[in-house]
Amino acid sequence: MKLRIRMRRVDSLIKKGVKEVIEVGTEDLSLSTLKDVKEYVNYIAKEISEKLGVEIVKIEFQGNEDIGARYILYRFRLYTKKGYIACRVVTYFNKHIQTILTVGG
Repeated sequence: MKLRIRMRRVDSLIKKGVKEVIEVGTEDLSLSTLKDVKEYVNYIAKEISEKLGVEIVKIEFQGNEDIGARYILYRFRLYTKKGYIACRVVTYFNKHIQTILTVGG
């Protein structure tokens, strides 16, 4: 799976405790079941942990919600030894649109 990972700092979010925003894109990835989404999050967790140099010790599914008739937002927490990274996965008609992670600190 080819990931496009973009890491950036957003000054307005630093004041709110968000140290870094990570955007992950993919090419034509189908995520039609919750199991598919969880496997994808496990995969990107490994990639992100390497890029950030942190160990992810636990991944927790927080829930999902429909946004309109065709979008679904999935929420996860990727726990590290010092806190967690919030992870949001957005799908449209079972296709991955974007994943956004926020790193506190």
